[in-house]
Amino acid sequence: ANALLVSDMNKDAAGGGEEGRDVDTHLIEHLEKDKGLVGQAIHSEVDRLKFQFFNLGMTMGASLQMFIVTFFLLFISSNVNVGPLNELSKEYYPVFRMVIYIVWFFSLYGCVLFILKRYHIDYFTILDLPRDHTYQFVIQGAASAAYVVFTCFLLYVLVISGLLQNTWLSGISKHVFPALALMIPTAMFLWPVDKHTHVCYGVDQNGSSQRYNLLKQLGAVLTAPLTPSTRIRGIIADILCSMPKVFSDMIYTVYLYKDFDLNSKIQTVNNTSTLYFYFSTYLTILPYLIRWLQ
Repeated sequence: ANALLVSDMNKDAAGGGEEGRDVDTHLIEHLEKDKGLVGQAIHSEVDRLKFQFFNLGMTMGASLQMFIVTFFLLFISSNVNVGPLNELSKEYYPVFRMVIYIVWFFSLYGCVLFILKRYHIDYFTILDLPRDHTYQFVIQGAASAAYVVFTCFLLYVLVISGLLQNTWLSGISKHVFPALALMIPTAMFLWPVDKHTHVCYGVDQNGSSQRYNLLKQLGAVLTAPLTPSTRIRGIIADILCSMPKVFSDMIYTVYLYKDFDLNSKIQTVNNTSTLYFYFSTYLTILPYLIRWLQ
């Protein structure tokens, strides 16, 4: 348009007449209109990006505070001299710790994707991932699960400490909150309809397929060396090698609910049995065995 405008102005200067001036006026009107539309589009895009970064910053900040407070409470509750909180260390401490560690590893994975994106590394091609597998998707999903786990943990601590005696929450069994901390994040991860989980992951499509692809890749990792080793499967195996405590807490959780007794004041796990020892040892060394097989 600028080139045409200059050309027509040159024609006018050479005596192009009234027709040339009409073309000039028409082009100038279109240029002014286009400049206004482009300015509006840029302003709208900048506002959208500002809101996304603000929302992401708030989400990460709130999640970080929750992690700090949760780890602090977990550390305090393991002390034998803290009164009612001592019950947590004898019963549901490994359950909450397992879920918190899993959410924490997802958050770290999202941070890795952010670093790769920040330095313009094409991790989509390197790791063979879909283009909509972004760090926003991963971190927002981890943060949503962190909200749930933190809320359940806090309510559980308040119930067993007796601080909710005069509220309607006092009638809820203490066993409900650890179960919710397990079931809600699992349901969020496995839910097949993306529109229902938009608030959790921030996407309306291809969200469930990405989560199911993680399960597919995890299954391929567990069946090594019968399945080919790829970069993303190597990363998953490396992450599993950093999670031996999660696996030991997982076997504890399985035995806790296998022997669950509603009439018992405190649920206990017989971790001295031979079968428990074998399962715990096997799950602890399994990630390193898988990585070696890869």
